[in-house]
Amino acid sequence: MIKKLSILQQTLFLCLLPIIILGCLDEIEFEKATSSLDDAILIQGKLIKDDSSFVLINVSNIFNFSDSPKPIDTRNVYLLNDQGEKIEIPSNATGLHYKKFAANQTAFQIEYGIAYKVQVETFNNQMYESAFEVLYPVPTPTDLKVSNKKFEKDDANLSISVENFLEYTVSTPITTRIGEEQNKAYLLMEFDQIFKFTDTPRTALTYCIYESFTARFAKTCYVNQIPFQAFKIVNGANLSGTEIKDFPIFGESASNFIYAEGNTFVFSQLSLSPTAFEYWSQVEENNTSSATIFDGPKGNLISNFNNTTNPEQRVFGFFYVSEKTTKRLYVSPEFANNPRPACPSPALFDGSIPIECCNCLEFKNSSLEKPSWWIE
Repeated sequence: MIKKLSILQQTLFLCLLPIIILGCLDEIEFEKATSSLDDAILIQGKLIKDDSSFVLINVSNIFNFSDSPKPIDTRNVYLLNDQGEKIEIPSNATGLHYKKFAANQTAFQIEYGIAYKVQVETFNNQMYESAFEVLYPVPTPTDLKVSNKKFEKDDANLSISVENFLEYTVSTPITTRIGEEQNKAYLLMEFDQIFKFTDTPRTALTYCIYESFTARFAKTCYVNQIPFQAFKIVNGANLSGTEIKDFPIFGESASNFIYAEGNTFVFSQLSLSPTAFEYWSQVEENNTSSATIFDGPKGNLISNFNNTTNPEQRVFGFFYVSEKTTKRLYVSPEFANNPRPACPSPALFDGSIPIECCNCLEFKNSSLEKPSWWIE
């Protein structure tokens, strides 16, 4: 029987171990367990304006350091604006509420300069409400590019080796305008990667156990991978001028197998309110902290939610709104100096092979469908 050993687990586990211990993206850091957290609630949400605008709300109980957060079934969840409009956000699953807005809809305004908030009503008759958040237009990036660089690395034998390194940069205005008023923007930059991956089940017949006849034949998957530190923030108010050029946002080794068959870097830019920027600044600080596992717990992230029924209850989480613009950049295998594909793979110490070499759909967020925008 196949032992499900992931390629990503093999290549990334050792380097990510300190990160795994210290925390992960968008993790909420809590105080030491106290009775005040027994009934605490976590609400996270966002309203995004783009070609397919949507609102997404997650509601859960706070974990008690032995359990994961548990989704809460809610009676009603609403999105409101300061124009007096109110719309229900339907439930898609326990604790998950999502609504997509048609491009030409007029029932609820999603426009620059309007402020929005959410209300959450639970079945135990508690009403939670966020503060209003203003929607700001997002500056459109002027350039997204990748550079192939070299860096020196000390190996275990104290000798120096040279490795290729891919550095991604963006150029963008840092101002935003509502009507005649122009201000410096508070930017959130998010990114992920889609890489092409072909499995090799027929070259590993000794080790692959097929669930179906079709699984015996090679498939090509497109895998969505989100890096650990998958965002950057930029406070335009702290910068001179009206734009930034070649701002570094991400980098990694060009020898990574995710470049062996082609990789598309997906960059999204959002424009935040000052309060939402403070929240994301705290998220970034938590994720990049140099603290060790022997240090005390970090402080809580700010929240813009409160319980209007019972103001004494602790409420965690944040609701923010933003326009979003996206750019994509394809990186060919040749540009990355043709790194070695992960498959076919030699047998591991226990006689198994990475499960993704048998079936590329074993990757999380993997699909056989080629993205409509994929260009090689």
